[in-house]
Amino acid sequence: KKESIMRASWPQCGEVDDLLIREAKYLTDVSQKMTERKGKNLQQGVLPEFGVIYVAKQYPKWQQTILKTLKELCREQEGKLELPSNNELLEKFRTIEELKPFMKKIMPFVQSLKDGLADKGLEALDLTLRFDEQAAIERHLPYLVRSLELKELWVESVGSATDSKIQEECLPGRPYSIFSTTPYQTSYSVIMLVNPQKCLPYFTFQSPVYDGDNYSKVIDRVRRANQIPAKAKVKILRYIKDNRFIPISDDSTGVVEIAIRSKFSVDKDKKQLFLIESTDGNQPIPVGTHLQYIVTA
Repeated sequence: KKESIMRASWPQCGEVDDLLIREAKYLTDVSQKMTERKGKNLQQGVLPEFGVIYVAKQYPKWQQTILKTLKELCREQEGKLELPSNNELLEKFRTIEELKPFMKKIMPFVQSLKDGLADKGLEALDLTLRFDEQAAIERHLPYLVRSLELKELWVESVGSATDSKIQEECLPGRPYSIFSTTPYQTSYSVIMLVNPQKCLPYFTFQSPVYDGDNYSKVIDRVRRANQIPAKAKVKILRYIKDNRFIPISDDSTGVVEIAIRSKFSVDKDKKQLFLIESTDGNQPIPVGTHLQYIVTA
């Protein structure tokens, strides 16, 4: 440092990223609600280790109609956004033909929107979120897995859910989570993850790799299994030939680093693991029974 901090100027602030703030608040709310839902399982004497969270990109058609109607009727009164009374709204909705089969569900949905209006403003009446909800959750899966004390957590589109209750209650900004004692993804292969580095507290261990896992998920399992510090870097390598040959730490022959955008697939019948790398024309590459991981500061 060239001079005293007493002579230093105030740091220059950059532009505020409103989208990032919305995303952070959303993730905080999701984590809190998932913790509460998992707590209900614990009260019933069940200790869930796995979870799946469903997200919806858009509202059902009848709810979209309500959102559009409310946005048209919303007015600003003394600096506050206000909607007509519930009786007026109900009369309005009764005139809309496509809403008649859903009359019993309309007002509870409207009330939830009114509550959101006070907190989010007109944004609460948007047809979609202003950020990619599923991508936001997937980016922060390691945080959610640790905070919820789970072994695994999957993120799925609500369209893949078979339960009608999930399809009905899962809405944009309101994901639906389920916890269980068994994994959501049943197709997996157990592999050995080898660390050939000398004089480091990282060892060979077994880990499942599930069908559809990406590179980040496997890295996170390695970090959790070995309690690797967040600042340390971890990379995964695959064996080119016979994976029973374990190279020493200063020998990089026989292995190749796996691309970050890679995904894993599992042959359900043979329980064999394959790697799909975007740099390899999406051709499945047999992984074998071993992978290697390297930890650097």
